[in-house]
Amino acid sequence: MKKVALYTRVSTEEQVKYGISLETQKEVLVKYCKENNYDIYKIYTDEGVSASTITKRKALVELLENLDKFDLLLFTKLDRLSRNVLDANTIVQLLDKSNVSFKSILEDDIETETADGRFIFNLKVNLAEREKNKVSERIKDVFNYKFNITKTFTSGSVPFGYKLDGNKRLIADEINSARIKELYDYYISTQNLNKTIQWWNNKNGKIHYTTIKRYLTNTAYIGKYKKYKKEEYVDNYCPAILDVETFNKVQHLLNINLRDWNKKQIQKNETIFNGLLVCSCGQKYVHKRRENRYYYYCRRKYIDCKSSAFVSQKYIERYLLDNVLKDIKELQIKCDKINAESSKQKSNINSLKQKRDRLSSSYIEGIIDKEFYKREFEKINEQIKQCELIKKPKTNYNELEKIINTTFEKLYNTFTYEEKRVFWRGIIESIEVKSDKTLTINYL
Repeated sequence: MKKVALYTRVSTEEQVKYGISLETQKEVLVKYCKENNYDIYKIYTDEGVSASTITKRKALVELLENLDKFDLLLFTKLDRLSRNVLDANTIVQLLDKSNVSFKSILEDDIETETADGRFIFNLKVNLAEREKNKVSERIKDVFNYKFNITKTFTSGSVPFGYKLDGNKRLIADEINSARIKELYDYYISTQNLNKTIQWWNNKNGKIHYTTIKRYLTNTAYIGKYKKYKKEEYVDNYCPAILDVETFNKVQHLLNINLRDWNKKQIQKNETIFNGLLVCSCGQKYVHKRRENRYYYYCRRKYIDCKSSAFVSQKYIERYLLDNVLKDIKELQIKCDKINAESSKQKSNINSLKQKRDRLSSSYIEGIIDKEFYKREFEKINEQIKQCELIKKPKTNYNELEKIINTTFEKLYNTFTYEEKRVFWRGIIESIEVKSDKTLTINYL
């Protein structure tokens, strides 16, 4: 009498969608054994598990560990055992090593005791995997369509400051979006992350440092949403809580090592230009106190940098006050031209996005094939990227020119050190120091 093992499996989706039952599989298999005078060694059952991999199916793993206990493996249909070519062949190899055959009782041509049976088995497994992959591919396309075109929220956690509407799209949460605006304004005013975290915890309840950093860097707040666990972004995915200028200003401040301000060696906090000065060799400048005055020098000054120079804080202030007004007038002329070109490109971008939307709709409706869709989609995206290269300036130089006028120096001399820091960081991205102490100012 042949000793046999029975294997049954059903996924949760199959139970709901098709009504496939484990009990029905067991009844059919047991009946088949009685009719053929087979001795049942054990029934192995995987419930609510997909056929995608072996390792996730505990009962199948146990079955493969007990191959010396029986002669034949029975199941109802091939898709109960595997729809993955690699896994199916792995199972066959393990069975062959132990001289165990298998048979699908509801598919006469699926068995491994004959050459024809093995051929049909390999053919059907390949077809099953092809179908599975095509379904997976189509699902991925649908999800991409939802994410990129209909802006449906499909995965991940809803960002703080938003909630979902009835169509699963992100909309601003009135209370929490106001808190995000306050957070950005407070950080810009203090330029100190530790103070900002302390302020938030006192006002809104304690949260972790990394959460605050995530709030301060989340592009969703300007409508640009990052795909879950991917470095892909979709513009205009959700309503913007912040304006782009405010968001970019915070990113700039975060890139400067503001935490250095709280270190003991600069406890008095009288340095103004920490994090802004860069040597022509590429290294950042650091400060040094000498006779109640602050000097800055390249980090590599005493190693191998020959182009660095000591510059005093007073010298930098004087240089900026003498040159910044002239620079800003010149920058404003350039920015007016850029703004005009940017407005023109914005119109082009909107037209290209509409064209891309129509293309995606045609693909979803089956009017065009996938290859044509991918080729045209990439072409349009490249055109959009080229248009987006022209961006509006981060700083409103017209307003800045009104502030920095002939009487500005008198006002500047009344500033505290912190107010001076905040002011210069608000308009300058970096200052390159040459070996002859001339400064190249890179404005925001």
